[in-house]
Amino acid sequence: MKTNDHIPTNFTFEEADKYESDYLKAVEDIKKEFRLEKNLWDKWLDLLAGEAHQSAAERVMMTRWMEGEKGNL
Repeated sequence: MKTNDHIPTNFTFEEADKYESDYLKAVEDIKKEFRLEKNLWDKWLDLLAGEAHQSAAERVMMTRWMEGEKGNL
């Protein structure tokens, strides 16, 4: 399987490189969050959410959406 198989046809290599760097940053941010000690309130909210956590891809998509990059997410 080639790397290009996972890049949409309408993406440029610059866009793919930007997405990769955003994705890797999101992964690092998630790792940092899991290392932090949580207080009782955060543990309770996690329990209510069913221990659901955003994936790195979801985090990149939401960050871009919030920043106004609503084109090809």
